[in-house]
Amino acid sequence: MPDKLTATYKEIADYLQTKEGQCVLILGPELSVDTKGISFRSYFRKIADDKNSGIFTYFENDNLFSFNDEASIRDTRRLVKEFYKNSGDQGLLEMIARIQFPLIINVCPDIALNKIYEAENIPFAAGYFSKDSKPKFKDLPAPTKALPVIYNIFGTVESDTTLILNHSKLYETIQYLLADNSLPENIETFLNQVSGFVLLGLKFDSWYYQLICHKLKLKEYNKSKTNLSASSTNDLDSVSVVMRKHFEIDFTTDNPMQAIERLIRECNNSKQALRDITSLDNHSLFVSYAWKDMNAPPGANRETMVDWVEKHSALRDVGSMLFLRDHNDLRFGDSIDSFMTRIGKGKAVIRVISDKYLKSRYCMTEALRMDKYQDDEQRIFTVIWEDADLEHEIVYRDYWKDKCQAILEDIEKKLDNNNYDHAVEIYRFLPRFINRLKDEVSLRIGEKDFIINSQTDEIAIIDPRKKEFEQFINTVIGKTKEK
Repeated sequence: MPDKLTATYKEIADYLQTKEGQCVLILGPELSVDTKGISFRSYFRKIADDKNSGIFTYFENDNLFSFNDEASIRDTRRLVKEFYKNSGDQGLLEMIARIQFPLIINVCPDIALNKIYEAENIPFAAGYFSKDSKPKFKDLPAPTKALPVIYNIFGTVESDTTLILNHSKLYETIQYLLADNSLPENIETFLNQVSGFVLLGLKFDSWYYQLICHKLKLKEYNKSKTNLSASSTNDLDSVSVVMRKHFEIDFTTDNPMQAIERLIRECNNSKQALRDITSLDNHSLFVSYAWKDMNAPPGANRETMVDWVEKHSALRDVGSMLFLRDHNDLRFGDSIDSFMTRIGKGKAVIRVISDKYLKSRYCMTEALRMDKYQDDEQRIFTVIWEDADLEHEIVYRDYWKDKCQAILEDIEKKLDNNNYDHAVEIYRFLPRFINRLKDEVSLRIGEKDFIINSQTDEIAIIDPRKKEFEQFINTVIGKTKEK
């Protein structure tokens, strides 16, 4: 007897193999990353942090701004459009394009999937919602496998007046959207007929995403539907309970890339469900590490390994390789989440474990994020720097125990339950993490393994270890080339 999620995947694959398709794909904001792998939250937070931006506040959960004046709205609109016009992970979108979804609802205003369809010569129709857009799209064709429809339900970068930047615009849009028959007639008709929904990168702790599920009829009281959600982060337990109960959504621990790959496997090469498309050969490598200290003495340090990997000729030989080293001061887990959301074909991670890594809240948050994701294809590679004392786990347990105690004793932070809970989570995760590191096949390195040319900053590996280092990097690059 298959488990519930296995049955859900199979049912959706069965719907996709019918003549009509009978399944809707919903793309959420968690999929929005720029060409450097930076998530929309990190990008927009950086805009808001600019003292000259004229932005009063950025509301992360709602992805909305509060502005001081009209000029700041115009400037922010330009920057937001710039982000969305260049957003989208081509590897993930290419995988999505393989599946013949008749209707794709995009919660974000980007047209990244539209560009993939155009590049692959897939016929499609496109439309978007705004308070006065219905007459414009009254002739939008009925969604079919032969002519799918991509519909931006919260505006588009191609129309400035439809972009939702603040709460006033959101409330106005929701008011018009929730009205009966607010969508083009053929989309409304199709939504009444579908048997299932696949939701990728959609978190439900924002109230208006819950309303979208109601508007799109994920659940009808006279019809049973099969709904699957895959996101980069787990939803709050209380929220997911509501969504499971009211909308009958099954939540998978698979990230969006894994969910799409699994759906493709379930479709079993069915020409009724899948398209033959050309590979775009996208490869990317993320490196998680603790930055070197500002007052570090000259010579090799834990960041030297990252520099060596970045400059290695094997990366340059992969023409479309995207190398991501976490050098931006982002909030905990932002960068690794935006990457791990998409990890799958053509993706790999190197983590450089050091004493500082094991004591860094930032790095240990990345380790926690990585631990959530299945790594059946072994795309996460470990390097151990010489000062990481894995044989004396108690040193790190005591460190995080003291951290937890200090937070409790700090009157200012005592009410910050998230801060305390997160430190406790790391404390509990640490023994399992260290035991896994000890059992893994890893590359163990130290300062004496590197030769740095002080004139050119070129990095070389000492002869006795050169072959081992080369084998490591070639294995990593080889994994990014797997399709």
